[in-house]
Amino acid sequence: MTTASSGHFSRAATALAARIDNEVVVFQMERGTYVTLNLSAAAIWDLIETPADLDQICQALQHRFRVEPETCREEVCAALAAMQHERILEFHPTV
Repeated sequence: MTTASSGHFSRAATALAARIDNEVVVFQMERGTYVTLNLSAAAIWDLIETPADLDQICQALQHRFRVEPETCREEVCAALAAMQHERILEFHPTV
């Protein structure tokens, strides 16, 4: 996983999303696959509507879900890695 100081995350241009209750369903157009994001992953999805770094995402989620910083960072990193694997988000390194 990349570090907060090395860049930011944003939604992939090839990902289309729809909210259904507390979840978000994302269609990855290039792969033809669907991914369902749970409440916390949907919150990350909302946060990366505009590019955000790892620290920004974690700070927002710590406040929203009242979770400890270390636990939040671990969970966010896991969710971001899963989203990268599904190609529904992009990482933009800082140059």
